[in-house]
Amino acid sequence: MKYIVGYPTNADQNFVNDIIANKDHISEVYFSFGSMPNGRSALMAGEGLTEFERQRKQLEQLDTICAAGLPLNLLFNANCYGAESQSRALFERIGQTVDYIESSFGLASVTTTSPLIAKFVKNNFPNIATRASVNMEIGTVQGMDYLAGYFDGYYMKRELNRDLDAVAQLSAW
Repeated sequence: MKYIVGYPTNADQNFVNDIIANKDHISEVYFSFGSMPNGRSALMAGEGLTEFERQRKQLEQLDTICAAGLPLNLLFNANCYGAESQSRALFERIGQTVDYIESSFGLASVTTTSPLIAKFVKNNFPNIATRASVNMEIGTVQGMDYLAGYFDGYYMKRELNRDLDAVAQLSAW
């Protein structure tokens, strides 16, 4: 069995070292990037670092994870992007972020709560898989079918984690 590991926004080097030490048991590492809205806490908040120092630290740690050969999954996981939700500025920022991560570290996939973001990634980065976030709370074959044009994969809603019949039904689809 392999695990998907979340790289916390406040990861210290020991956590990154633990990821590397256990890489044979890890299929990918997911993370939010910089100050992009993502449904997670602010990047490495509370460390007394400037925004630029925090970003540099994250880049160094992503480089270490990438050098170990672990695939990366970028989160665009906010439930709300506010006034920017359908703006050109948001999609330019998303495109620049995906392009930068892909060219700098390699990017296997993007997980998002937004079908619009998934469509944008599929149209502009066809080699990057798109996944529906667990935060979308998809729990039926019908729900996955509705979104099949946007997503290559799905994280089912948390409530089904121990419902083996439901997991089997979703997996068979």
